[in-house]
Amino acid sequence: MKISPEARFVTSCVRSPSAARDADLPQQAALVADWGRVNEIAESHFVGQFVDQAASLPVAVMPQWARQTLRQTLLAQVAETLFLDSVLGALVEALAERGAEPMVLKGPAVARTVYPDPVLRPYGDIDLAVRPEHQEAARSTLADMGFSEVAESQAARGIFKGTQEIDGLNQTFVSADGCVVDLHGDVLQLGLTPECETDRWARSEECPGLPGARILAAPDMLVQLAVHAHIHGFSRLIWLKDIDLLVRVGGGSLDWALIIDTAQREGVSGSVWYSLRLTQGILGTPLYDVLAQVQPALPVRLAYHSIWPTSRIAALRGFSRRRAVQFTASESWPGMVPSLMLMGRRSVRARSIARWAVGR
Repeated sequence: MKISPEARFVTSCVRSPSAARDADLPQQAALVADWGRVNEIAESHFVGQFVDQAASLPVAVMPQWARQTLRQTLLAQVAETLFLDSVLGALVEALAERGAEPMVLKGPAVARTVYPDPVLRPYGDIDLAVRPEHQEAARSTLADMGFSEVAESQAARGIFKGTQEIDGLNQTFVSADGCVVDLHGDVLQLGLTPECETDRWARSEECPGLPGARILAAPDMLVQLAVHAHIHGFSRLIWLKDIDLLVRVGGGSLDWALIIDTAQREGVSGSVWYSLRLTQGILGTPLYDVLAQVQPALPVRLAYHSIWPTSRIAALRGFSRRRAVQFTASESWPGMVPSLMLMGRRSVRARSIARWAVGR
């Protein structure tokens, strides 16, 4: 798929600053024919702040009207993020009072840890994980704060654990003013009983600026970010930027052995491999020769390239194939079979499908 000049310019803006990138930006800008489209891409991929920063370089000129429009969008995003941050702070405090220490995931977590300025990382909802014994306390806390469970989140139920189903592992709540909170009983949201959840909680760290909250340790965060990006078909550039910065901030000190072991145990080596491969190819992330250590078998690699084409993702036109990643027993055959072919832990998936078939 051909990469448009607009998508190429946005991607260049998001790459880490360097003399080569800055020298190339004027040529990229000169090829842009539709600055309105640049703004649309920047907004939908949550990378407008990077475009605005790059546009401030003396050589990378955006038309004044386009930059003003972009900044109006950025002001709205900043306002939304500040609002969500205030809700997050109140929610963490309320959960802490009930002894239900939450883990902050995704946007709010990476904004506080790997971004040089949190304003560079907007987000549109709040993702929290809680320990299984704290799920009821978390639900009641959200209800007390005016949140209602969204009916559609019932579809996340019916996940096999041994011979039984887990009820309500992942739920969505919304407040009257439109704030969305996704409450997760497992961090990876794969639809299978996680292998490493206890270890993830044991390795978790205090969340900067949010007393009473936890965040994943860097190796676990990388695995979770890779799986999340894969579930959503790499459809936002900011998700690859999260991984890029996490690798760059961690540098050679990242515990790659733990990352590889966790990915293998959870059956997500393919997710980690492809997310890292895309991040390296699109954003130039240094990967310390780890790709060969996490890559799946050749047939799976070929399937990934076919289902999530690198050219389409580089063109910023990624798309979700959720059933190819998540195992959703409640959706019967269509929710179970695709991931059997493309993800790890196939014996667990196969046994669950067999139990489902026998119990029909």
